This record gives sequence, structure tokens and C-alpha cells, in this order.
Amino acid sequence: MIEQHEPTSPDAVIQQQQKQKAQQIKRILIGLCLLLLIALIVVVLSITPSEQAITDASPATVESSFNVAEQEAAREAFRQALSEHESQLAPILATPSLREWDPATAASLDAESDKALRLFANSAFIQALGSINLVKTQGQAFVDSWQAAFADALGQAKQFYAQEQIQQARLALQQAKAIMPNQTQTQQLEAQLRAYDSVAVLLAALDVAKVENNLAKQVSLMQQILQADPTRTQLQGSLREAQEKLKEQRLSAALIKVEDALAQNDLAGAQDGLQIARTIDPTAKGIESFNAQIQQRLSEQDLSAVLANLEQLTRTDNWAQASQNATAALTRFTGNAALKQVQSEAQAVLAQQQSLRRFTSRPERVADENIRNAAKNALQQSILYLSKSPTLAAQAQTLAALIDKYSAQIPVTIESDGNTHLIVVGVGIVGEVEQHTIELGPGQYVLEGKREGYRSKRLPFEVKANSPLTLRLIVDETIE
Repeated sequence: MIEQHEPTSPDAVIQQQQKQKAQQIKRILIGLCLLLLIALIVVVLSITPSEQAITDASPATVESSFNVAEQEAAREAFRQALSEHESQLAPILATPSLREWDPATAASLDAESDKALRLFANSAFIQALGSINLVKTQGQAFVDSWQAAFADALGQAKQFYAQEQIQQARLALQQAKAIMPNQTQTQQLEAQLRAYDSVAVLLAALDVAKVENNLAKQVSLMQQILQADPTRTQLQGSLREAQEKLKEQRLSAALIKVEDALAQNDLAGAQDGLQIARTIDPTAKGIESFNAQIQQRLSEQDLSAVLANLEQLTRTDNWAQASQNATAALTRFTGNAALKQVQSEAQAVLAQQQSLRRFTSRPERVADENIRNAAKNALQQSILYLSKSPTLAAQAQTLAALIDKYSAQIPVTIESDGNTHLIVVGVGIVGEVEQHTIELGPGQYVLEGKREGYRSKRLPFEVKANSPLTLRLIVDETIE
């Protein structure tokens, strides 16, 4: 039997639709309330115990459950929390690399910050405080996660580098730089990785230098490695040790060079080697001893040069310069017998030259017998030095000729009347003659005539060399 249904009226249909719509609205409201409740629970978990009494109600409802003093305290707490957030955390949250690392979290924190400001602007101080505290808590957690991710990536890069897994180290470093670029923590490892290829070549060369026991090469390579990668501090001790050994090696080589040069009397080479040794270590044992030997050799060399120069001067008859040089050399080589001998001979030769020059410069004076005798004495004294000085020998020859010249007797004819008594003053008596020839040496004389009852007369005359002379003297003036 088929059940029959009554037709549905329009009013019933309308009522049924309205009922269904009301149920849909109710379900929507229930869902919204659940969402609001979840959000309120999050806020409550992030605020202080005094704020946990706040429920997910409207701002006015929540705030009305607190008195004015509590709301004012919340207002000041919000302002303090906001100030701390903006000065401490907000600049970090604004870092581009942080925001790029997790854009969703960054956007969520921005939204929560905006919400806190809106609540505060609507005088919902307690809810605003809860919201800003939530931003601080979640923001710090966000930053910590970002920094931890960077540290983890950098740590992996360093570990890979320590294990010489260079490609993986470079990849991990790039990941760390992508998380947090331009960080000083990455610069050292980045420099190490950048220098790794060239350093690896240098390290291989260093191994070869060690096998060859080439200290100079080892020092150079280690210096290059440390310059390319200063973080390889483990090489610094080896470098210092190699440098010390190289220093000892070079010092020994320099001192051996000095010794060999001295053995060959190569003073220039010895001085070069000594200078190298002093540059390496000025306090090294043996330097002063070698220096004393070199100075002694140089002194002997200088003395030999001085004596050679003096020999040349005396050989060329330059006794004045020889005397000057010998005197100067004696200030350096005090008491040297050879120098004293040259000085003495030079002074003696110069003195003899000066002595003879007194006569040869004015030859007419030699006509005087006294001067002539002095000239003879001077000539006699110069004989010992004639072989040493051609100049002195020439002077002596000139003076000897002068002495001979003025020692030769010149005939002097004296004429008178036979009654006048004649004498050559200081020489001798001529007598009473009408004509008489005597011989006198060149010089100045006086012929004097005397006669009883007559005035005496004196006739000065000069006898010149090689010039016979005739004189006439008659005393004929009576005394009245």
C-alpha cells in the first residue's frame, strides 16, 4: 500500500528555509567563537599571570573587568614594552636576510605588532600589552632560530673544511651566508677557502723543501702560506724554528767567508762577510775577533801604502811632502821606526838645503873669508845627504864652485913713490915700493899708506874673481 503525502504549502517551505538558514548562521557563529577562543588562549599563554584572567571577549568587555588603576598600569607597561621592543628586537626583525629566511613568520609578527598598536589606540591597554608581549616572545624565538640556523650552517662549513672536504665546506658556507650575509664570522673561513687552492700548492712545495732540507725555501714558503692564510697559526712555530736554523746557517757561512778571505788576504771580501754576519746577529761570537784581525790587517796595509808613498816622494826628491806625510802618519802609527826614520831624514835634508841656500842665494857674500869658511862648514855637513837629494847635491856643487871661485888668489899690483909705507889692512904689509904685485882673494880690502910728517891715506878696493887689479897710493900731503 503506497503511503500518500500531503502537498507542502508555500508557508511551510519558507519556514523550513528560514530554519535551515538560522542553523547555518549558528554554525558560523560557533566556528568564529572557537577561532576567537584559540587566539585568546595564545594571548593568555604569553602574558603575565595577572593578564591571564582576560577572556576572548570584546575590547570593551575585557577592559571593563579591570579597574582604572589596573588599566593605567597596563597602559604604562605597554609603552615600556613597546619602547624596549622597538629599540632592541624590532631592528633585528627588520633585517632583510631574516625576513627572507622565513617570510611567513615575519609577516605574522608584523600583523601582531599592528594589532597591538590598534588595541592600544582603542584604549584596550591590557589586550595591547598581551599582544606586544606575544610579539616579543615569538620575535625572540624567531631570531634565535635564525641565528641557530646560521650557526649550524657555519659549523658544518668549518667541520667540512677541517676534514678538507672543500667543496662541501664551500656549499655549507654559501648556505650560512644566504641565511645571514655579511657576517664577520664567515670572513675567516671564506678567506681560508679562497686561499685554499694556492695554499695547497704551497704546502706541497713545503713538503718537498723539507725533504731537500732547504731551510731558505721552507721559510719563504711558510711565510707565503701565512700571508695567504693567516689562520694557519700551527705553522708559526715551525716558521720560527726554521728561521732560527736558517739564521745560524747563514751566520756560520758568513763567518767561514770571513775566515777564508783573511787566509787569502782578501780584506774587502772579509769585510763583506763580516757585514753579513753583523746583519744576521751583531752579538754573535767571533765577530769582534774577526773585526780586530781585519782592522789590524787594514792598519798594516795602510802603513805599507804610506811607506810606499814616502819612498816614492823621497825617490823623486820631494822631501818637503815626505816630511809632511811622515809627520801626519805618525799621529796614526805612533812610534813606528820606519816613519820616524823618514821624518828624520826628510827634516835633515830640508835643513841642509836651507843651509846651503843661504850662501847660494847671495853668492857675492862668499867672497868674505869668514862667510866662505862658514860655507865650507855647511858644505861639509851636507856631504852625508848628497846621495839622498839631487837638489841638495846641485846646491852643494854650486856652493863648492863659489868657494873655489872666491878662494882663488887674484894678482893686485900696487904702485907708489917708494917713500910711502903701504899695508893692506887686516892682510899684511906691502912696504915702501914703487910697484909691487901681491895676490889676494876676491873681497873688500883697504890699502893704507903712511909717511912721517905726512897725512896718512886709506884706499878701499874690491878684488873681484878673475879680475887682476892695479892700485896707486902716494902719501904726499904734509902736516902743517
